[in-house]
Amino acid sequence: MKESPAPIYQIKVILQHSQPPIWRRLLVHSDVGLDELHHVLQIVMGWQDYHLHQFIVGTTRYAPIHPDLEPMGELDERLVQLEQVASSPGALFDYEYDFGDSWMHTLLLEEILPPETEQDIPRCIEGRGACPPEDVGGVWGYREFLEALQDPDHPEHESYLEWIGGEFDPDDLELEEINRRLAQRYRDLDQLLWTWDEIVRWIDHPDAPVRRWAQQRLIERFPQRAGEVMVELVDDPNFAVAMFAADFLAKTGQGERYSPRLLQRLPRLREENFEYTALALAQLGQREVLPLLLERLERMAADPGRFGSGQILRILEALGYLGGEEARRILWQLHEHFARDALGRHYGLNALLWTALPEDILRLVRQYRTTEADAEHYLEAFSYAAGVERLAKELAQKLPQGLAHTLEWIECWLWSDLPWDEATQERLQEALYEQENAFPTFLELARQIVRRRGNDVAAWRADWEAGRRPSGYRHRTLIALLLLEALAEGKPRPGKLRDREHALGMALLAQLRLDRDDEAFLQAAEDKTAALLDILGDNRRHVLPDVIERVVERGPEIAPQVIERLDPEAGNWGEIRIAQAIAQLARRYPGCCDAAVPVLIESIYDDQGDYMLEACSEALSAIGPPAVAPIARRIREDDTARQIYLTGVLAEIPTRRSEQTLLDWIEEQQSLDEMHTMTLESIGSEQAIELLYEVWQEAPDFPGLAENLLVLCQLHGVEKAEMGQWRRRVREIEEQMRSLAFGPIQE
Repeated sequence: MKESPAPIYQIKVILQHSQPPIWRRLLVHSDVGLDELHHVLQIVMGWQDYHLHQFIVGTTRYAPIHPDLEPMGELDERLVQLEQVASSPGALFDYEYDFGDSWMHTLLLEEILPPETEQDIPRCIEGRGACPPEDVGGVWGYREFLEALQDPDHPEHESYLEWIGGEFDPDDLELEEINRRLAQRYRDLDQLLWTWDEIVRWIDHPDAPVRRWAQQRLIERFPQRAGEVMVELVDDPNFAVAMFAADFLAKTGQGERYSPRLLQRLPRLREENFEYTALALAQLGQREVLPLLLERLERMAADPGRFGSGQILRILEALGYLGGEEARRILWQLHEHFARDALGRHYGLNALLWTALPEDILRLVRQYRTTEADAEHYLEAFSYAAGVERLAKELAQKLPQGLAHTLEWIECWLWSDLPWDEATQERLQEALYEQENAFPTFLELARQIVRRRGNDVAAWRADWEAGRRPSGYRHRTLIALLLLEALAEGKPRPGKLRDREHALGMALLAQLRLDRDDEAFLQAAEDKTAALLDILGDNRRHVLPDVIERVVERGPEIAPQVIERLDPEAGNWGEIRIAQAIAQLARRYPGCCDAAVPVLIESIYDDQGDYMLEACSEALSAIGPPAVAPIARRIREDDTARQIYLTGVLAEIPTRRSEQTLLDWIEEQQSLDEMHTMTLESIGSEQAIELLYEVWQEAPDFPGLAENLLVLCQLHGVEKAEMGQWRRRVREIEEQMRSLAFGPIQE
């Protein structure tokens, strides 16, 4: 009920021509939709919502739009908020209920009050008179009804008494009961359909889709507690369940908490699940897993037919996370082994570059320059290791069009001013278009940038060569310089590869120019909180790696400052991190980020980037039930991204309001797509079973429908004759997925 930070409207509702006078004074949020205001009015007045209704504002009518009826000039009430029809005190409009009896209500906006989060809204604070009975004949029929009740000799007295149930007090007004019903409605709407205990009891279900459903709900709604269950699922018979469990544990970063139990289970895991858990342990920094990985590699070498490509690639990735001399040596051996395999080359190169010493980078660049095949995989790995893969790829398309166009694209992509002065641009122009090899110039410019900052590169490099791998800013700086040094040694590859090489060089320079030692910046700042927020919202892609966690550790008091910095129009790396910080704050301190809901929704639109769309969706999901009502008001807009992503958010907030919003939308559109079916399954909607069943009867091959129906029927104890058929279909799909995950290396 405390879902909105919007101002509060004090409204007087007067039933026109009523004698004795009947009225109510209520408090509602200014951004309530007219469709929801209708339900509030039904409760506070005392109607039963049996009949049609409409709002009348001047000459404009707002009403429900029924899919089977042709509109008669009315507009859709779901698309309009109260503040749009009443913006200042004194505003008047009408509400008509029951077009037969025509109960006309005047709504007067008396006062606009500041937002309030400590009381239940909506709420009725005052009133007079009981609500007339339904179907009594309007205000004139109500007067006759009262006259008959008050006169025992009236010919209709006994029949009216029997009709009304024995007694009726026209002065009866029970504010407490009205507000109890209001509170009950909003508690029911915003209550999660599934508690922790209700979800956990499905975690051991014999049907894998049901276990996957329960697993995803625990991860989405209870991430702080889900780890204890995920530890038990790393050996699930279904590889997808095991994979998601291990991946979740890796992302928690809580090695001390989970690693001992994972290490204990690892040697006894199912054949298919070993690599997922080993990779999670490597991501958690547990070097105890290395001997088990090496033993696994020996078994793979002795019997390669037993193992698929996915298993080998996960071991490569795990070795990269672990690093160290032994992992480095093994990765070099595997690099030679995978020379013919594109996917293996990609994973192997990435892992090797992550553990590499300076001489390894030189060796890899020399290999790239001399090999005839897979040169592009080397360049992709170099870009990935340096953290400039996306920019380098885009610049490769812009270089042939001229340096000015390339620099303009860098500015656009980095959301920053051009990172070079005119003199430097002239040097880049000369290097790119008047020399065959631009890398000596790139390297010189890079060294100048680093020297001007006063960074002790020699000390950083000494750490690297001693096996102490730097991280964050230090790692990015060194990998850029090492790549530029190695690439400056020889001649660029011909043709398009030359453009791609130079694009990589330009991207490395741009990153160096715009990068910053955030730790030093933070230490030098007088106001640490302000400096931390500056780093959080900086447009650079690479900032202090744990900046979000540091912000969240400041507690819920920092939430308003974080929300204030969110700009729906920006959509850059800083805005992405701000949205991610809001998500973490909302999960750790429920309620502190509810005020972010409107701006998060506003940040989701068609022209927005994928990273920002995902970050805003995650934040709304983390905020939970308070986000659902505002989402319900915006989900019908024409903006495709807003529809898709807000529907996805509803899937992760399984409340009755989420469920009803989606079902209403499907009925309104008279169509059902894969996105809707997945959302209904995620919510765990019992109401959706018959709807999906009808679709399945018409289109049994509709994507995912068999699994959706199987899950929902099991959750709600519904038996269908086709459940065996659905299980077979699910097993077929699972086997296809398993073949992709564990199939052979493709040469």
